[in-house]
Amino acid sequence: MATYRIFSALGSGGAPVEAAMSLIGLPYEIVEAPTWKGEAQQAKVAAVNPLKQIPALVTPDGETITESAAILIWLADRFPEARLGPTIDDPCRAQFLRWMAFIPASIYSLFWGRDAPSRLGGPDPEVQARIKAATAERILDCWRMMESQ
Repeated sequence: MATYRIFSALGSGGAPVEAAMSLIGLPYEIVEAPTWKGEAQQAKVAAVNPLKQIPALVTPDGETITESAAILIWLADRFPEARLGPTIDDPCRAQFLRWMAFIPASIYSLFWGRDAPSRLGGPDPEVQARIKAATAERILDCWRMMESQ
């Protein structure tokens, strides 16, 4: 069986992709690329994802899939016997897609500003602290909303 290649890093959105690949039983290799650690790590990913972000999955056919939710949905659809998500005709499919999109759009996206608050607030440490506090609260609100559903 051909090997998949996952550009990932410990603690990243690649972890659920690695878990899904393991549950399916697919052979894969990990290209460790913590892109937040600088240009050398970003360069590892640049050829497969111009945004220089992880995760990125390269299939044995050479197709590249980026974005953790897209990869997970693709894996669920491609390998339905693994039961990673509802099949396309399952009544629960709409809610599955809703929450798969919700996490990256409403939660992960906040980390772009939270991890480097100067991107949004400039050099002022006070403004940066407010950004970190506000994004932390919003992230918690989103997880609570999801949990309540």
